[in-house]
Amino acid sequence: MTSPDAEPLRLEAPDTSFQLSAEDRAALMPDFDADALERLLREVRPDMRGEILAYFQGKSRGHLVQLFDPHLQTILEEVWAPFWADAPDEALDENWYRMPGREVAKARRAAARARAHEQQPQP
Repeated sequence: MTSPDAEPLRLEAPDTSFQLSAEDRAALMPDFDADALERLLREVRPDMRGEILAYFQGKSRGHLVQLFDPHLQTILEEVWAPFWADAPDEALDENWYRMPGREVAKARRAAARARAHEQQPQP
C-alpha cells in the first residue's frame, strides 16, 4: 500500500527537455522502442528515470511490465511493442509471452498488412 503523501510518478506536464543520451540509447537491450522509452521518461519524475531506464538496459532484475497510471501504461505498451515484432501471429493471438505491447504490435501488424494489400496491383 502506498502512502497518501507519496508523490505521483507522473509529472503534471512532460519534461520536453529530457533526452536519452547516446550512451543510454546504445545500452538499451534490443527489442525495445527507444523513442517511446524517451517519451515515457519525459513523463515521469526525474528521480525515477534512472530506475525505469535500468529495466531496459538489463541492469535491474525482472521486467517493468505495469505502471499504475493509464497514460504511462499506454506509453509503456509502445516501449514493449518491438518485443513482439518477430512473434508468430499465434503468439500474438494467444499472448504466449505475457508481456506488454502485444495489442500495439497486433495493431501495427494489421495496419502493415492492410497497406501491403492496398499496394498490390488489382486485376
